[in-house]
Amino acid sequence: ASSQSEDHVQSERNVTMFSDPLPESTSQTTKLPLAIAKVYKLPITRSGSLGNIASLDYSSPTAYLDQEFSASELQTDVVVKLPRRGGRIETARNKKGKLRYIVYNKDGEVRRTLIVDDNGKVLEIVPRNDDGSPDPDENTIKLGLGDFIFYSVLVSKAAENGFASFIACFMSILTGLGGTLVLLAVYHHALPALPISIFLAVIMFICVVYCMDPWIHSIWRSGPFYV
Repeated sequence: ASSQSEDHVQSERNVTMFSDPLPESTSQTTKLPLAIAKVYKLPITRSGSLGNIASLDYSSPTAYLDQEFSASELQTDVVVKLPRRGGRIETARNKKGKLRYIVYNKDGEVRRTLIVDDNGKVLEIVPRNDDGSPDPDENTIKLGLGDFIFYSVLVSKAAENGFASFIACFMSILTGLGGTLVLLAVYHHALPALPISIFLAVIMFICVVYCMDPWIHSIWRSGPFYV
């Protein structure tokens, strides 16, 4: 499970904004740093074996959430109870022996890999290439073979009706791709590349075939124009 964080040069980002608890596996306990327990709002059952936190409020399992702790206290392990029928957090070590905390969802899929730094902050491991640059597979735009097939068929059928319909469909597809890229920047998740491009291309094809082509032909039939 830890190979995902071991095989790359990594960067780290603060994940203290995770305020939602893990989704509710059978109830079990595990040992985690206090900082991670606070991030996921996990109930504490007792202090961990690596040290005691004198200021920790045990009046209720989650009373500590309203407390402030020092950096060393946030790094101290405590025993927490994981939610029922849900995710889990496992401890692993990378090749350098550093602790990593791997968060799984209820289906057993890895959601993220965390560490706790010397200041008690929870950071997420972001995979990078060996040269330190971001992994290109994490931030690229990809078009499937099916996209190119639909584009090619549409443009080729439009070209059978004349140059005007060919240009109209070609420019419509490029415009649709541009619109898809704008939406991709807004929503930050995968989007289909076909709908906008195909819709615009079909509309322009109909307009050219039934409106522009008859007008162009009527101009040619009416004879030459002199300026």
